[in-house]
Amino acid sequence: MQRMWILLLLIAAMGSAHAQDRPNVVVMLADNVGYGDIGAYGAGEIRSMPTPRIDRLASEGLRLTQYLVEPGCTPSRAALMTGRYSQRAGLSTIIVGGTPNTLQASEVTLGELFKGRGYATGIVGKWHLGSSEQSWPTRQGFDEYRVGVIETTDGTLYRDGMQRAGMPEAAIAAAEPAIWESEANGNLKKVRPYTLEYRRQVEGDIATASIDFIERQARAQQPFFLYVGWTHTHYPTLAAPEFAGKSRIGAYGDAIMELDHRTGQVLDALKAAGVEDNTIVIWLSDNAAAPTSGPSDSRPGFNGPFRGELGDALEGSIRTVGMIKWPGKIAPRASNEMVSVHDFFPTLAGIIGAQVPADRPIDGVDQGAFFTGKQAKSNRESLLTFIGEEVAAVRWRQYRIYPKQFTLCWQSVDVRRWRLPRRGDRLSRDLQYRAGPARGGEYRRHQRLGDRPVPEGDRRVPEVAGEIPQSQSGRSDAIWQVIRTGEVSAKSLSANNNLNNPERRTMQARLMTAALFCVLAFTATFAQSADPLPSWNDGKAKQSILTFVSKVTKEGSPEFVPPAERIATFDNDGTLWAEQPLYFTTWRVMGSGGPKQLN
Repeated sequence: MQRMWILLLLIAAMGSAHAQDRPNVVVMLADNVGYGDIGAYGAGEIRSMPTPRIDRLASEGLRLTQYLVEPGCTPSRAALMTGRYSQRAGLSTIIVGGTPNTLQASEVTLGELFKGRGYATGIVGKWHLGSSEQSWPTRQGFDEYRVGVIETTDGTLYRDGMQRAGMPEAAIAAAEPAIWESEANGNLKKVRPYTLEYRRQVEGDIATASIDFIERQARAQQPFFLYVGWTHTHYPTLAAPEFAGKSRIGAYGDAIMELDHRTGQVLDALKAAGVEDNTIVIWLSDNAAAPTSGPSDSRPGFNGPFRGELGDALEGSIRTVGMIKWPGKIAPRASNEMVSVHDFFPTLAGIIGAQVPADRPIDGVDQGAFFTGKQAKSNRESLLTFIGEEVAAVRWRQYRIYPKQFTLCWQSVDVRRWRLPRRGDRLSRDLQYRAGPARGGEYRRHQRLGDRPVPEGDRRVPEVAGEIPQSQSGRSDAIWQVIRTGEVSAKSLSANNNLNNPERRTMQARLMTAALFCVLAFTATFAQSADPLPSWNDGKAKQSILTFVSKVTKEGSPEFVPPAERIATFDNDGTLWAEQPLYFTTWRVMGSGGPKQLN
């Protein structure tokens, strides 16, 4: 009998040790929370919406100050789940239920990684990766789905709009979004409509279901992966009644404070269940806030010191809140090393001993050594940003290149239909453009240009900086020759950009010259590769950025820009930007039948 007890104790000890080798993982993903919305990133009391629980989480783990995402809800969630650029999965735009854009069965998700390692897997809250059956969380590696917001929260506004339009009740009921939950066989069922009234309740229900999942798995002594998709602060921004008026800046601040409280409830559940010390907690935002382009209840959102917002490819859009806590493994600290949302897939795979798929490109990099302090530097030096199918930004270390103009609202514009304007083109009425330096170089929003041809010499063409030539046809011909042939010389490009003042060779022209080499190298790299998004850390694309940096910063180079003259610095992080090169500046062209492609 005594030997039997000893044997049982040994088995229990071995099981406990095995569980310690497989930490629990909780990923909490907020919705459209900006860099400047959380106290640990400079908000809190100073913005009248304190976030003590999230701030404490940040202080107990690694707070990332250069955490990067993709510029939309669906793209970031696809990147997190698969470790791949969302364009690879056909999910690089915000998706709508019933369309072909949906997470494919062939993709390998975090849920499948954890499930394959014997974890219990659960998701609560927002999904937004497709509503077709192949895309359901329960068909993508998750055991269960609770309080399921399978699409997005603005669907709560559909009923009111359809009622005002006079649509029949049957049509409204069919289109109205729902809250979903999974059955034992993995099928999803509607449990209630997702209405404006329930919008105020959903965050509390997400917290409650998350706590229930944690408690059940802790009792079963089962390692678990829990993905919590919060809905705050996505519009309509409606907090629970007990949080109304909690902040001093209105509904948005109330929602931030409720989000903080619900986060605290999940953290408290981990502690109460006795699993806190063996649980990795990752708290992220999927995107930035939308303080100018969003609806009125999103206006108090703040992206900190960075320019840009949800939907574009600027720093304020893709740089947001991210932190990770792992007691005893990750030392509390803050780091400005580069980490992207794609990196959590291979990093978590490495931690739990899962195999990263070898039959497809994985764009994330394993950050395990960096997170745990075994190395001081991140394993990431670069990132591509897409808007739709187009490369909208290229990042290498502290340098950024923007080969496309994206100041229009991306959700209403198909960027594939943009190109340089030519004489005779008719332009859309509501364009944003950047005025020349003589007029302050500021953005002009929604100038009503009218549906008319572009006149010869029209100077309202968007540009980076410096004077633009009066001859539109001359400018377009020279630029298109460069794009078509790939042949360019610093002398010819500089002269073409200074037709009005031939003797003036400005910093802006030199910067654009250097940037063009980089953009052309990227174009050639992608065009010649069987994989449209090659792993380019050691390839031609990386070398093209090195060339760009060298041309601008190396004394003696014809394109050298003295530090005092590097005025193309827009964000408050000392970054040198080559934004919107003239030769890739684009307008949306409208034909009589609507948008069309003009070659």
